Amino acid sequence: MGALRLGARADDIEETTMPATLTVATAAAAAADAIDEAEPLPLAGLTLDRRRGQLLDSQGRRVELRRQTMAVLLELARRPGEVVSKQALFDAVWRGRVVTDDSLVQCVLEIRRTLGPSGAALLRTLPRRGYVLESTWPDQGPPAPEHVPGHVPVAGVAGLELCEAAPARREPPPPELAFVGRHGELFRLAAMARAPAETAERVLLIEGEPGIGRSRLLAEGLRLAAAHGRATVALRCFEIEARVANVMLARLVGQLVERADAPLLRKLDAVSRAELAALVPAAAARLAPLAGLGGESAEIRLARRVAALVALAHALAAGPGLVIGIDDAQWVDAASALVLHALAESAARAPLLLWATLPGPPRHARAAALYEALLGHAHVARVVLPRLAAAEIGQLARQVFGDAADATELAATLARESEGNPMFVHELIRASTCRLDGGAQGASRAGAARQPEASPALPVTLVEAVCRHLDHLSLPGRRLLEAAAVAGPGTDFEWLRRLAGQARGPALDALDELLAEGWLVHRGDVLVFTHNGLREAVRVALCSARRQALLRRAACIGSAGGTGGAT
Repeated sequence: MGALRLGARADDIEETTMPATLTVATAAAAAADAIDEAEPLPLAGLTLDRRRGQLLDSQGRRVELRRQTMAVLLELARRPGEVVSKQALFDAVWRGRVVTDDSLVQCVLEIRRTLGPSGAALLRTLPRRGYVLESTWPDQGPPAPEHVPGHVPVAGVAGLELCEAAPARREPPPPELAFVGRHGELFRLAAMARAPAETAERVLLIEGEPGIGRSRLLAEGLRLAAAHGRATVALRCFEIEARVANVMLARLVGQLVERADAPLLRKLDAVSRAELAALVPAAAARLAPLAGLGGESAEIRLARRVAALVALAHALAAGPGLVIGIDDAQWVDAASALVLHALAESAARAPLLLWATLPGPPRHARAAALYEALLGHAHVARVVLPRLAAAEIGQLARQVFGDAADATELAATLARESEGNPMFVHELIRASTCRLDGGAQGASRAGAARQPEASPALPVTLVEAVCRHLDHLSLPGRRLLEAAAVAGPGTDFEWLRRLAGQARGPALDALDELLAEGWLVHRGDVLVFTHNGLREAVRVALCSARRQALLRRAACIGSAGGTGGAT
């Protein structure tokens, strides 16, 4: 057997082979891989069974993922906490087949959606390097094996140790940025939560363009409400749920029942307990329904369920007060829209607050009707979030970069590039902190301020964040938006619909959607993106084949009859 090089890097050792002979290092690596892949990997309340190639929920049920998406997740899980390059993922998953970057991006987005709110933190993008999957071990991580510092025991070989390679350089974690620029709005929510029985505003609709921070404001408001001792319920609606009845209704009932004690639940009448138990069977034991359900029509059953949920919410609010937060309320299903209307209508009669986020006046007929009905009540108000001011962006830059020499210059660059959109500000700062040279890395470890880049580029994470918003658009709306991104900074509607290849009627419906969702605005006779960074992100997210097809069509159409021009 060949001699081992003490102090060699792990990568070098693993690649060392001898004809017809298995080296100790190779055997050790194989044994370590076998042990790692046999261990389940915790991921945000889920568990990845790497031996069987399955993702399981907390009840041991299988979470379905597309085959390519599961393959990407397993490849990343082979090296948790390490950077895996795009090329390595392409080679391992698609094995030489010609695919675009969009195929990998879609897999990454699906993994993050499956992991929930912490998906972006668990599966991080390192610009121009690859992806890192972080596991969520309980109790702050698995116990580290005891060994002499600087030495690594070789698995399966007693008494044999190799000199430990220098630790791989790890990217700094994304900075937890302060919540700035929303003091007035947050004070408004805090005042409502401090005395819900006394405030004149019981329902607040939080609106604004994509990336403006609606969800963050709602989360901060609910945190303050909990600090004041109020019971809080937080739900998020999804587009796919809008087509299925009772989805949000069932989740809301489950959370309310969980927060209510047994004496409070017994105060509900028997029929109400039976309806709620039928809606959420897992809560039947706590509800103890006494009445059987008859064969009434679906409409009567729905009315009884809505009344039962309102009674439960009022009973819970009668104690410490109750605050219900609904994120992305534009995607409520029909039954849930009735629930929100009933809660809003009855909020004036109990210490009950309802906060909901949405981009603006909804485009769906059902959500639009709910929106108009809510605004008809005197105790319902709306707040439209503005963009951040330059001073507020400077405050974020100073938090991350301290008194670095060019921090002031970077703050000005951030304000110019982001145009005050918080999502763009955060992603540009994250991109800047991911590129530290060796000296800055050492200074960071010593507690010194990070050194920013002078000119942050559009980061990949920002493109992916915009893609998540694109998923909410209809296909005609997305195609019209892609055409607008390729057409140029501004174009008129007729030229744009021809570039998108859409008839006038569907194109008008798609335009209404884009205007309502805050992607485009009218500026005189032309249509422009609300944020130039949105246009660039949509353009970058396009696969090259579609972008070239749109450019060829633009060249054929020409600029006659319109102000747009392809770029």
